[in-house]
Amino acid sequence: MGRPPWAAVAFCILIIMLAGSSCAPTEPYINLAEAGVTYAQAMDKLLDACIDISVNATSERMLQNKLLATPTLADYNAQTQVDRDRIIILRRLQSHARLMGEYFQALNDLAASKAPSQIADSIGSIVDPLNALGQELRGSDLLKNKGAVATGTQLVVGSIIRGRLRRELEQRKDTIDGELQLQAELLKALAGAMDADLKQISEIQEQRLVIKPLIDSRAISNPDQWVAARHRFLTTPQVSQELNGASEAVSRLRLAFEESVAGSLNRDRVKGLLADFGSILEFAESLKR
Repeated sequence: MGRPPWAAVAFCILIIMLAGSSCAPTEPYINLAEAGVTYAQAMDKLLDACIDISVNATSERMLQNKLLATPTLADYNAQTQVDRDRIIILRRLQSHARLMGEYFQALNDLAASKAPSQIADSIGSIVDPLNALGQELRGSDLLKNKGAVATGTQLVVGSIIRGRLRRELEQRKDTIDGELQLQAELLKALAGAMDADLKQISEIQEQRLVIKPLIDSRAISNPDQWVAARHRFLTTPQVSQELNGASEAVSRLRLAFEESVAGSLNRDRVKGLLADFGSILEFAESLKR
């Protein structure tokens, strides 16, 4: 005996209701979480290298200036304070990137969790300090064009997204979008600053460690060290190029986030982001070897 017609209709309605009550597929948030965590790791190491470059550039300038006139203690303190201020900014940017990675991980947890209430309640402990750091970074002298990050995109949450995840995105989507925009602009600005510092370090050190010993009438005291120094100046990869690449990758991460909010994330875009951030992380790790 077959099922009555109304049973088939009721079954179809039930399936539709269950589908409508579910959250968006979790895969986009798993991928975004992985991209966000890899980005945070890459920025942590790359910004450590930027701190080294910034301090070394000041030290090289101090040594060069000493050849012209003996500096005073006040001169030293003033230049050292500039380094301290720059280090504070870069440490804040490291923390900002780390918190962004934690936010994407929290979105994944929220999408996948069977009991999302506790996760939703804890996300504020990530976003509040993220936003506070963002306000401090917006006021830093590193960001020359303050208007570039004045406003973010007004995003609309896709109809496929339900429950706690939807409420979270409705509440904070524009804030996260704005913070990603800020990161991209800061990395672009930092790339310019690092490019200037690296050129200065290279010029001063090459003159001091390579050219001056070579044209001196006396023999080079350590030929192997001289050869290694010259090789380093000619072959060292440029951190500024990686920072520009990171800025572009963060812009693509921002676009991926906007797509995930709309419920239309391009999987190939996230795969590309993972490759980009993985390459930046590999480069940053190579600087410490």
